[in-house]
Amino acid sequence: MKKTLLGLSFVIAVPSVNALEYSTTELQALHGWKYKLGREEHSLATLEHSSGWDYGMNFGFIDATEPFKHKPDRNYYSELYTWLSYKKTTHQKEANWGVFDDVLFGVGWQGDDAGFRAYLAGPSVTLNLPNFEYAMINLFAYQDQKNHEVTYSPSFAWSYPFNIANVPLKFRGFFTFTGKNGDYTWQISSQPQLLWDIGKQFFHQENKLMTGVELQMYRNKYGNKDIHEFNPQLMVTYVF
Repeated sequence: MKKTLLGLSFVIAVPSVNALEYSTTELQALHGWKYKLGREEHSLATLEHSSGWDYGMNFGFIDATEPFKHKPDRNYYSELYTWLSYKKTTHQKEANWGVFDDVLFGVGWQGDDAGFRAYLAGPSVTLNLPNFEYAMINLFAYQDQKNHEVTYSPSFAWSYPFNIANVPLKFRGFFTFTGKNGDYTWQISSQPQLLWDIGKQFFHQENKLMTGVELQMYRNKYGNKDIHEFNPQLMVTYVF
């Protein structure tokens, strides 16, 4: 099953160039303190990509912890997802479903350079919420390759731009709950970001250059019981 899901993700995620509807790549630099796992203080570089195509959309990122140092301080972690859209595959892009924008089926892969691998699959819903750039709910099944049992991992991702006294801001992030999985207990992870769009403020280039704070929040981090974190991280991000 795992190999089938992973193979399907690569088949879906590589459409022809002509089929791309949009493509966005973002480079993020972050720095935080008081982590309970790994180095107490570290820097992080993230390369993130999203794209839409004729029958769905893709999303992925790779994190490099302490990218300019050597092992064991430097670590890599990545996630890749691809979705098939009901509206696109049935040619109903203009259909109006009220608060529900689209229904999708997605598959995902998670992994790091220490041998961790996990596979996800399940339905997703994109939402029409007032003034949101996007809002999405995923209802994924989740399997860590070291455990035979399948658990669940629902998540919510959002992006909400707004202004305070003519200052362009953006509140975005995700929230994920993952059930008990083998020897690992349930876990909650969330990384909300509050960003100032300085590209729009000073250079009339919206959604290009932003800076702000990300909160890295965990309950039972990585499934380790009673390892909780609440860490602010300074960040700057540039969108290509």
